[in-house]
Amino acid sequence: MTTSRSSKGADRAARDPVARPPRGRDSARRDPLTAAHRRLLERTAHLTADGPRWGSGQFFLARPLGLADEEEFKGRWVAHYADTIRAAAREAGIPEAVLAGIAYQEAGGKPEWMNTAVGWVRRWGLSSRHPDKTSYGPMEVQVRRAAEALGYDPENLAPAQRRRIVSSLKDPHQGIVIAAYHLRDVKKETSFAHKEPDRMTPEEGRELAARYNGGPYWRGPQAQRYARRYERDLPKAIAALGRA
Repeated sequence: MTTSRSSKGADRAARDPVARPPRGRDSARRDPLTAAHRRLLERTAHLTADGPRWGSGQFFLARPLGLADEEEFKGRWVAHYADTIRAAAREAGIPEAVLAGIAYQEAGGKPEWMNTAVGWVRRWGLSSRHPDKTSYGPMEVQVRRAAEALGYDPENLAPAQRRRIVSSLKDPHQGIVIAAYHLRDVKKETSFAHKEPDRMTPEEGRELAARYNGGPYWRGPQAQRYARRYERDLPKAIAALGRA
């Protein structure tokens, strides 16, 4: 039996959460968004951020008291957003396992209100760091890196653009896709820039993780510690991805 092209497309859309068409009108069209950002909003408009959340209660119970299982949360978070992780990795040309491994590292940690507070302090000049170096969302991507990944000029962001970028980073589905876009950009700076995802080595995946954390300082001790944790926890991330 043959399958029509339209039914094949519908079947693929059902499996690929970021390939499905939008439902309803995109209110962001009034803003000066880039084509890439508008497309991201349209493709994720039908998705809901209904996954597990790591809030203040878990944060204060996990770290000092050991009463919240952060590792268990990380696994549940990756499993819940596995379809988006797979779709975003496929589109960006990076291995699913690499994106899942980085998502596993970033999930949990500090609650989002702490990032918002840091951004507020920096915007009001109470810190020497630029506010666009603040990371937001479950994937902890800096505003300036997200801007680059979405096709903005990070040196000339309008306030409305900055607000929409931060809003997208805080959305789990959009944040995962932006992180994948950023990894795509990072990969272009490596010696394996033109390698297909299925031909990348574990060492190259580890390098991407270090670059994700450290940027130009990826060879430094902090980024290398992150890469070692990524490598250590990668089997857990892959297992969580497979549970979905």
